[in-house]
Amino acid sequence: MKSEEKRIREIQNGNKKLFAGIVKKYTGMVFKLIWDLTSNIEDTKDLTQETFSRAFININSFQFKSGFSTWLYKIAYNCTMDFLRKNARISTGLEENNFQSTGNSPDYDSERKTKSLNAALSTLPEKQKIAVVLHFYHQISLKEVGEILGCSHSTARVHLFRGLKKLRQELSNKDTQR
Repeated sequence: MKSEEKRIREIQNGNKKLFAGIVKKYTGMVFKLIWDLTSNIEDTKDLTQETFSRAFININSFQFKSGFSTWLYKIAYNCTMDFLRKNARISTGLEENNFQSTGNSPDYDSERKTKSLNAALSTLPEKQKIAVVLHFYHQISLKEVGEILGCSHSTARVHLFRGLKKLRQELSNKDTQR
């Protein structure tokens, strides 16, 4: 039995003190995902805490059918989407790159491309945007993306590829408008 699986089973059997190790191990991962969805530091901190609270409360529902990180990502995703729907805003986490460029720096082209990509991402439907962000920014497999979104692997793949197709269209439209 893997040490993480053993730790989780011990938590499920009542040794709740071990949950602190889970929090320590996964805080960065959860924080990054939520930041990528909210672009707001206070919301990200609150939602990270809420994610771990929900995970702690529901730890006995984890059944080892998927990886623990996938289960935790799903909690973070659902927690964040609930919050964003209540507040009617969905972000990509790329909006607040505070570039200090004057237009003459070597990073100016990169800055412009990032802003164009961000604008294109903001046009995508929610599930397509989330599939793109999870897969490309967090290197999550399509199987896990499907689990997080609550759909099959093939549906997650469709969301991803439709999102990429729309991104290409948006970006090529921006290039032709220049």
